[in-house]
Amino acid sequence: MVDVVDSWTSVSQSRALLYRWFSNLLSLELTQEQVQLYQSGQLDGLYESLGQTGLEAEVKRVRQAVAAWPAFAHLRIELAADFAQQFLLDAKSAAIPYASAYQDEKQMYGSVERLMRDVLRENCLEIPREFNEPADHLAVILATMAQWIEREQSHDSACAQWRKTVQDQYDFVQKMLLVWLPEFARRSQLIPTSSDFYPAITQLLLAFVTVDADYLLSCLQDDGEQAD
Repeated sequence: MVDVVDSWTSVSQSRALLYRWFSNLLSLELTQEQVQLYQSGQLDGLYESLGQTGLEAEVKRVRQAVAAWPAFAHLRIELAADFAQQFLLDAKSAAIPYASAYQDEKQMYGSVERLMRDVLRENCLEIPREFNEPADHLAVILATMAQWIEREQSHDSACAQWRKTVQDQYDFVQKMLLVWLPEFARRSQLIPTSSDFYPAITQLLLAFVTVDADYLLSCLQDDGEQAD
């Protein structure tokens, strides 16, 4: 069995890809080209990667949602309406994708948003100008994680810096995602939509981030055992 520490680089490549995929999905509604990509089966490899982490049930739900798309007469329009219904309405009606809406006494642009701006600045990252959203938007947090993983995946697992990288990523996932993602995903399931695609995606995201946090913890524990 390949040690979790020794497999860090190869696993991180997949982790970064998945975080970026979720970020893109939750930043804007699907384009016609993206819709066709899903229907063409070209994402089977990505689904398989998720399935290998134990998320077969969540992946199956996404696949079933996509398989039902041909029944829609105006698919892209209905998916765009679902996106708006899920994420763009007010906090009482939608699962709005801002960490502050679930923390900071539900005040937008609160301490969580300021914390994310600090994280971006400290890591020399910027929100694309065309994405005019607060720093605590879920897509920004996920994209930050993807970029962070891409930068750090080549660290030698034997060095002290590697352990700090893993610990920092674990803390980030816990503090910036898992403290509010369960409620975000729960709300998403309650919102009526034409397609089950976005509720399925939010449930898959929660499962993936939970599994990723477990993976990072296992790396820390495995590294600790080797150091003893």
